[in-house]
Amino acid sequence: MGGLLVACAEPPTSGEGTGDDEAVADEPVMAEDGQALRASQQRTDPLMHDLSPGTALAREVWAAAGGEELHRVAQLDFRFVVSEGDSEVFAATHRWDRRGERDRVSWVDSDGRRHEAIVNVEDGSACGHVDAEPATGEALDELAEAAHQRWVNDSYWLMVPLKLLDPGVHQGRKECEGGPAQLELTFDGVGLTPGDRYVLEVEHGRIASWEHQASGEEGARYASFGDYQQVGPLTLAMDHRMGDTRVHFSDVAAHETLQTSDFEAVIGCD
Repeated sequence: MGGLLVACAEPPTSGEGTGDDEAVADEPVMAEDGQALRASQQRTDPLMHDLSPGTALAREVWAAAGGEELHRVAQLDFRFVVSEGDSEVFAATHRWDRRGERDRVSWVDSDGRRHEAIVNVEDGSACGHVDAEPATGEALDELAEAAHQRWVNDSYWLMVPLKLLDPGVHQGRKECEGGPAQLELTFDGVGLTPGDRYVLEVEHGRIASWEHQASGEEGARYASFGDYQQVGPLTLAMDHRMGDTRVHFSDVAAHETLQTSDFEAVIGCD
């Protein structure tokens, strides 16, 4: 893919930033700075010499997140949480069978109804229940669509560093004087909203923040990436701040073998 020239993003205005300096990503231990990491990769990875600047930066972030070891993860568990101030306003629990291309997901909607499904992440088909009543017909269609949307959205927040090299993702790079490198992502037939655009600020091989321009909407949404933690062979951001809104993860675990019991005894999936 050819490299794109992207403009330096404006710093967030009052009310758009994190409001918390500690939410900025910590420096990794694998290199002293981004230039050192890139130089190290170029010495050891001959493919780096043939990549566009944007793709090379994306590969740097992918590698720092554990991309070369992702194949070891058979199942990834996580709880996706949205908070406003000190109050949790939404949560969804996922048990993602990566090799089997399915996700067991559960959440409670705004009306207090509990949804649980096992959804095929490739074709969006699903089985499951709402408030312990097996979903059939139109109710099953609605559950399947909601469960698939949950997986797409929630897993992307967690796994974005490992999604940068996926087919259909276009990468562009811009060096900003006095600031971190920026990585622009645009999409070709990828995801639920392929017209979206992201500009990621990269510091020391890690995403420090992004600006998300949703397709058909004016204005961009800013989010920080922080609290990087080791999850098995992966290194992922657990905390994102958008003013008073916080997206964060708990109960995150990577398994090298499938936990088969996690996909048994689901009402509506007999």
